[in-house]
Amino acid sequence: MVTITPTRKIFAGESPGKHSLIIKLKPYNMRTKLLLLLFLFNALQSFSQTALQTSFESPVYNAGNVNAQNGWTVSSGTAVITAAKAKTGTQSLNLSATAGTLLVNYLAYSGNVPGITGEVYADCWVNPGSFATKGIAINGMDLWGGSSKRIFVIEFGTDGTIKGYNSGATVNVGTWTTNTWVRISIRIDFATEKYKIAINGNVHATDFGFREAYTPAASGTRTANVKEFHSLRFNHLADATVATSDAAFDDMYVGTTAIPDISFGASATTRTITVTPPAFGSISLSPAAPYNVGQEVTATLTLPQGYANNGWTGDLSGTELTKTFIINNNMTIGADVGIDINNPPPKYLVNVT
Repeated sequence: MVTITPTRKIFAGESPGKHSLIIKLKPYNMRTKLLLLLFLFNALQSFSQTALQTSFESPVYNAGNVNAQNGWTVSSGTAVITAAKAKTGTQSLNLSATAGTLLVNYLAYSGNVPGITGEVYADCWVNPGSFATKGIAINGMDLWGGSSKRIFVIEFGTDGTIKGYNSGATVNVGTWTTNTWVRISIRIDFATEKYKIAINGNVHATDFGFREAYTPAASGTRTANVKEFHSLRFNHLADATVATSDAAFDDMYVGTTAIPDISFGASATTRTITVTPPAFGSISLSPAAPYNVGQEVTATLTLPQGYANNGWTGDLSGTELTKTFIINNNMTIGADVGIDINNPPPKYLVNVT
């Protein structure tokens, strides 16, 4: 008999993706061993991913400069763990600059490894002090190689507003008051490349487009064309902007587990299929767009005489001319077409008069 209790624990400041699995075993036979191994594999696969979850408490965080603590780096400005303000516990992270630039990063995943994708949630409390010239912005970042692109941007304006960026356009989503905690919550849908913002639990109606349009390249073990969350960046909206600013941050979370007390509504189910035309022949899809999650679609590769399918590319595989698949995410489809060595096309055309 085997008693197994999987337990997922996330501690303040814990490294991304690390979880605890508690297993209690009683005497078992070989069949039970196999069942146990299967269970462990499935259990580990089902765990959600957490990029950050912390309230900046001791002993995980030491008071003072946060640079080099648990994935944080301070390039300019000041970022300290302090007891001056705290939403939970006794400590928070305070960011500030005095007539200077501010650039603070939290790196969850480097640019040469996969980040997290699908549906990703971010949540934190912010206590603004004062802003002159420019306020502090929270940026969700995608990294690959030496490149970085902004997924979402939340800006605290000097006029007391909180703004979200819908692609390049700003939308007022709430207000802030000096020395008062305000909650910022976000749901990112990487499949539709949209995100929703909630201020103090109130979800704004706008579906915000990603701040920047981009196509990530392969880097290390991360694949190309798949957008992911990798890091948080705090600045004055731009890394080189000079301003005077002051704000505290607490109870920060980024991960794939939904925020339990905020309802962002149903996720959009529409997905796109991008077809890359082959060198020879054509690809057709049935049915035609629009497409939704769970829908069955058939791709047909039509070839001229003497050519063959060397293999589907993108999100499909195999060499058949007709491929049926189920849509789960946005997809890219292509085909590597070459000469059929068993029935090649004519090299020369001879006309006899």
